[in-house]
This record gives sequence, C-alpha cells and structure tokens, in this order.
Amino acid sequence: YDFSVADKERFWSGEARELHWFNLWKEVKQGKAFNSKWFVGGKTNLSYNCLDRHLPTEKRNKAAIIWESESGESKILTYQLLFTQVCKFANILKKFGVQKGDYVIIYMGVIPEAVVAMLACNRIGAVHSVVSGDLSSHALSERINNLSCKYLITQDYVLKKGNQVNLKNKVDSALQNSTSVEKVIVFKRSNGETKSVSEKEIIWQNEIDKVPDDCEAVPLPSQHPLFSMFTNGPKGDLVNILHLTGGYMVQSYLTAKWIFDLKGNDIIWSVSDISWISGHSYSIYGPLLNGVTTFLYEGVPIYPEPDRYWQLISKYRINILYINPTTIRALLKLGNEWVFKHDISSLRLLGIKGETIKKDTWLWLYENIGKRKC
Repeated sequence: YDFSVADKERFWSGEARELHWFNLWKEVKQGKAFNSKWFVGGKTNLSYNCLDRHLPTEKRNKAAIIWESESGESKILTYQLLFTQVCKFANILKKFGVQKGDYVIIYMGVIPEAVVAMLACNRIGAVHSVVSGDLSSHALSERINNLSCKYLITQDYVLKKGNQVNLKNKVDSALQNSTSVEKVIVFKRSNGETKSVSEKEIIWQNEIDKVPDDCEAVPLPSQHPLFSMFTNGPKGDLVNILHLTGGYMVQSYLTAKWIFDLKGNDIIWSVSDISWISGHSYSIYGPLLNGVTTFLYEGVPIYPEPDRYWQLISKYRINILYINPTTIRALLKLGNEWVFKHDISSLRLLGIKGETIKKDTWLWLYENIGKRKC
C-alpha cells in the first residue's frame, strides 16, 4: 500500500505487467482524475487476457464459467471451450459486418452466451453495451438511438419465477422506434422454429457451425473504448459512460485479485445481473482475468424454493459470495431453517455491494451464512 502511494507509476506499471500487452506503454499515466489516460501507447486485448493467456497453462481444462438456471438446466464451460465459443462468435460478428469501434447492444439474461458475446466484441474491438433484460422496449430503443447502434444481440426468452419472459418481442417493439439497427442476432432457447423472420434477423445456432473456431485477438490501443454503460444524468437524461480498455482491464484484474483474495481453485459468485458494473467487473472480467471460476445463476433467490441460493452454494462448493443488502434482507426474513438445510461450509469470504448495510443484517449474514469465520 505504501509503495502504491509513494510511487504510483512504478506500482501500476508492475501490476499491469502481470497481464499480456502486444506493445508496452510509453507513459503509465497522463493527466489527472477523470481526464487521465492510462498506459498511453500500449496495446492489449481484454479477451486475450481473459482466455488465450491461460491456455498454455493447466487452467486450460479448468471451469471458467459454471452456470445454472432456475429450471435446473446447467452448463460448465472450461477456459478452452469458452475460448472456442468466443472465437466462433467473433467470426459470426465479423461475417455480418461488425468492425472495430462499432457499438453492439447485448440485450440478454444471465446466460453463458451473453458472456461469449461480450468477450467476442472486445476480441475484435467492437464496443459492447449490455442492457438489462428487465428494461422495457422503450428504454432499449432509447439506448439504440443514443448509440446509433447497428448491431443487437438478444435471445428469445429468459426465465424468471418459472415464467418465460419474451425478450424478442421487446426487441421487435423497440426496433419500431429505431432505424439504425441493421442486424439482430438471436440465441434461441426454444426447440421450435429456427427460421429468421426478417432479413435483419440471424439465428445464432444456424451460424455457429459455419465459421472457423479460431479468431486472433486484435491488438487495441489502451485508450480504445471497451464498453458503454448508461447511467442517469442530473435531469434524468441518459448519460453514456465509456470505459477504456487498458485502465479498466488492470483495475478490474487487481481489485478482483486483492479485494476477493482470489486463490487458484476459488469459485466466486457475484450475485448480479451482468448488465451492472458489478456484473461486468466481478462476475465476468475480474474472475476470468485471474483465471478462477465464476458462477452465474439465472433466476431469483426464492424460486423454486426459498433455499435456492444455499442449495447452489452447497452443490458447487462456492467459496466467495458477493451480494447486496436488499437480497440479504429478503433472505433473512425467510428464516434460518432454509439455511440450515444445506452444508455451506465451503464459503470463506462474504462481500457486500451497492449500498450500506445495517448492523443486524450484517450480523445475521456473518453468524448464519459465514458461521462466524467468513
């Protein structure tokens, strides 16, 4: 810590060198505060650092993503398998005209294919903007128009409390108020018709086996935009915040490693929609940069039973749980009997995010979930 304060540039230079750079930077930092530029002159690629960097090591056959849906459906993607899927999807994006610097909106739920889409975008230098599937078609069209977005990736439906929530219908409605979108790629979960309904529409599954399974990561300047994330301005207007490649990559790598004390065999569950910044940084990029396993869940904490979270922690022997106080309060009200049904002794670290937590809520978590040791 003292070193990081006394000699900031040498500190950050040392941390950044733990990652892969196609070209090293000429300056660690230019400017101050929000006008600063990091690793100026350097070239890197976030997708390369999350995937390719691990393949020559024993991490190649390790789980990168463990995913389960409230339906019980599950998938495990190793680093090698995730790499292959990302390369294939990056080739689909290129096939249909996505170029470096293009905005791509991802309007999907918490499924592995959404992560594949994100990593494929930054592999070829496209700028992703992940929009929560909970948002309305009007909110989606606002974001499309703000970015003059030409490409959109979605899925037919998400699962929520046992219901199939149709995302594709919301996309179709949004496109009635947006003229910039040229291609819509749809991941189909249903086993029904897989034909495109318009010239704009591309079915993910129809294309994935038509493309090569290798795609070189594009060396990108450190200042290249990585992703767009919208927030509300002072008057309630949409504000597009761009996160840049080099600085975001080093920061998410280091904060994930140190704040969560990541060990090689850890499984981290950051309970978050992947459209949130905590989802980007600590469900996806931070864990993958560190070569650990991230757990993703599609569903709500109390469905189909109120012990769903504890059952999943027990089943997968999850070590780190990063959760917000609102969810903790909801689980607390359900009573301890749901917790005590399961062996959650694998947990060693509890993280809180998003808001302050009241003492009694924290003590319940510490005593009943953390067993006074986390």
